[in-house]
Amino acid sequence: MLMVDVGHFDYSIIDRAKAITRPRGVKNKRKYLDLICAFDIETSKLEDESASFMYVWQFQVDEFCTVFGRTWDSFLEFVHELSKHTEGAYLVVHVFNLSYEFAFLKGIYDFKEDEVFCMDSRKVLKCDLMNVLEMRCAYLHSNMNLDAYSKRWGKHKKQSGKKFNYNKMRYSWTRLNRRERKYIQYDVLALVESIKAQAEYDGHNMYNFPLTSTGYVRVETKKRMREFPRIALLNCLPTADVIVPLNRAFRGGNTHSNRHYSGRIVKNVQSWDIASSYPAVLLTEEYPMGEWYVFSDSRNLTIDNVLKECMNNFGVMKIHLWNVRLANSLWGCPYIPRHKCDSIDGAWYDNGRVLSADYLEMFCCSPDLEIILSEYDFDDIKISYFAISKLKPLPNVLTDYIKELFEAKTKLKGGDALQYALAKERINSVYG
Repeated sequence: MLMVDVGHFDYSIIDRAKAITRPRGVKNKRKYLDLICAFDIETSKLEDESASFMYVWQFQVDEFCTVFGRTWDSFLEFVHELSKHTEGAYLVVHVFNLSYEFAFLKGIYDFKEDEVFCMDSRKVLKCDLMNVLEMRCAYLHSNMNLDAYSKRWGKHKKQSGKKFNYNKMRYSWTRLNRRERKYIQYDVLALVESIKAQAEYDGHNMYNFPLTSTGYVRVETKKRMREFPRIALLNCLPTADVIVPLNRAFRGGNTHSNRHYSGRIVKNVQSWDIASSYPAVLLTEEYPMGEWYVFSDSRNLTIDNVLKECMNNFGVMKIHLWNVRLANSLWGCPYIPRHKCDSIDGAWYDNGRVLSADYLEMFCCSPDLEIILSEYDFDDIKISYFAISKLKPLPNVLTDYIKELFEAKTKLKGGDALQYALAKERINSVYG
């Protein structure tokens, strides 16, 4: 595969590229060239400071060639030159872990607010550069490392890190040997090949190629949910005064190291796992499927009244606790996380979990409240906000799709490895 210095790149490759046909129904009216590209940088870390600098960048132009340069100025000049040949169209550029490269790019380019899309703080999903490049995070798309992704889809695999000395200090003037050049080239070449292979496998182009690993299921789920009455669906949507408390109350899985055994070797340990646990609870549990009702008078929000309302409803609330402490001091997995508390005083923590506190306030939902009441004692509790929605099973059109995905995964087990891996990822993505 050809690898050329940026000063010797043949821009006629861009001139010959045709525009991608926009699929019917796609709202994105941006014009894309029919070239799949990738970008990556290699950096050296300063020994005495927590800082790194780029010493080489590489840009893969589809499967034609790899362009490399040694300075950010040469990269900006390269992008500027590309703009003269794209005629207003964009090149989609895939970057593995875009958040890392973005930390450097924002130092050489002043991104406007509408040019960057983040999923979370310092978690960049995509960004536009100089109205020429649309850079997308391949890690958030694949949800696996480049080595695993290229082994699944690519012809050229990512080179082993054992062949590349990361501790060696390299600068923009450091000569790279053949093995080093091959290593950096394969990072972008393997990515382009993998993206192309997956897009062809699913019949996608860069207009409808999902940005995240859950995007594949999300598209099909939206399609299936068109059969569900629109009015009923709209009635389920949280109102403006409910969506913020729901977001504040949201939390992930409850994982924590038992402080009484942390750092010790424990023998005769057993464990068990629930197969397809997320899809199972989507089929067997009930979820908020009614209109949201917000209690306007907090004076009647006693703990007994709230628990009574939560018997057949899903509730989200703001709780205030005084002199809260673990009911059992030996309990190894305290439930209340420090980062979910809006205010907390006089607290003792176990690796970010609250063991005790003079006072705390936080948003939580009804399942959280049940766990907190079972794990903690407190002198007083006040509930200043409370909203509920009727608990019902998920729509049949959605649960039928989940069953189809589970059946597909089960039938493929022990068969084609690629199809089974994709089927397993799809059913695990339904929750997302």
